[in-house]
Amino acid sequence: MENLISVDLLGEVVSMIFIYFDRHMAFYQRAFETEGQNSFEEILTLKMTALVERIFDQYPMRDFEAVSFFSSQSISHYYGIVTVIIIKLWLQEGTKRNTDVDQVISAYKFFATHSFDDVIDIENPNY
Repeated sequence: MENLISVDLLGEVVSMIFIYFDRHMAFYQRAFETEGQNSFEEILTLKMTALVERIFDQYPMRDFEAVSFFSSQSISHYYGIVTVIIIKLWLQEGTKRNTDVDQVISAYKFFATHSFDDVIDIENPNY
C-alpha cells in the first residue's frame, strides 16, 4: 500500500482494503465479534489510523480554521474509526442485503468526501 500512496493511487488503496475484506468475509465477521481490550476492532482502528497518518505524511492537510485546533493524529484517528465502522457495518449488515463490494467502496468514498449536510435532505440545516 505504501507504493500506491506514494504514486497518488489513494482510490486503489481503498479498493484493495475492501476487496481484501470481501474475500475473507466470514473470518472477519467472526473477528469483529470479539470485544474489549485488544479486540480486533481496536487493533484494526490503530492500523487504519496509521494508514491515514501515512497519507498525511505524503499529502499535507489543508488549512481549515474550523479544525485547526485538532492535530493531524486526531484527524487520522477520526478517519481510521470511520473506515473501521463502515467495514464492520458492511460485514454485519450489508451481507444480509447482498451488498456488492463495489457498492461498499462507492459508499465509503461518498462518506469520505461528503459532509453530513450532503446526506440529510434539508434545505438549510440550522445548527
